[in-house]
Amino acid sequence: MAYWQAHLDAQGDSDEFASLPLATDDILFIEALYANLFDRTPLESDVAYWVGRLTDGGSPSVEAFVESVEYLSLLGVTDTEPTVV
Repeated sequence: MAYWQAHLDAQGDSDEFASLPLATDDILFIEALYANLFDRTPLESDVAYWVGRLTDGGSPSVEAFVESVEYLSLLGVTDTEPTVV
């Protein structure tokens, strides 16, 4: 997971990504994440939450989305509790 997170983070810093409209428009960015990960448009409350996080200086990490209950349920993962090995 750390490998892919680093790879995704590096993509976000690329010139190619910076040239995309969604790189400078928070709403487009959130809508793109929802379309690509959840195959749906976000609710107004979803957009408000994530735009609020961005406005407060936070960042919606891809990890937060791919570890969400909604995304895991799309993958068929039903047990989202951490397992101690």
